[in-house]
Amino acid sequence: MTRKAYISKPKQQGLTLIEVMLAVVILGIGLVVLIASASRCIAVVKTACLYEDARHLLALIDLEHPLQRDEIEEGSEEGTFSGSYSDYRWKREIKMVGEEEEGLYSLSKQVFWTEKGKRASEEVIMYIYAPSDDL
Repeated sequence: MTRKAYISKPKQQGLTLIEVMLAVVILGIGLVVLIASASRCIAVVKTACLYEDARHLLALIDLEHPLQRDEIEEGSEEGTFSGSYSDYRWKREIKMVGEEEEGLYSLSKQVFWTEKGKRASEEVIMYIYAPSDDL
């Protein structure tokens, strides 16, 4: 009897080079996307903080430079803030709406700052009714 000798192939253990390279590429792409999205989220949060500061400063304008209802006149005024908000500037404009006898005024408050070399601003417009006492 003749026996044929079967040479069995050794079982493959581990991964081939192609499989490892493909896994590294997929992992790299995932990390790039994750880092890019995290960076964008940080930028959005920083911008939101700047707008929150601007809203706070809009309210501060009225506290530091109050308007008296009987002294409202058309015009504008500007200024800066002190302390940690020294990079911000403000402007307040009062315009008459309609006829003088009606007593309706448009009040525009703006806060300006520079973000990444670009000028940014936040504005609030409100209307004030202050009829003259001459009627």
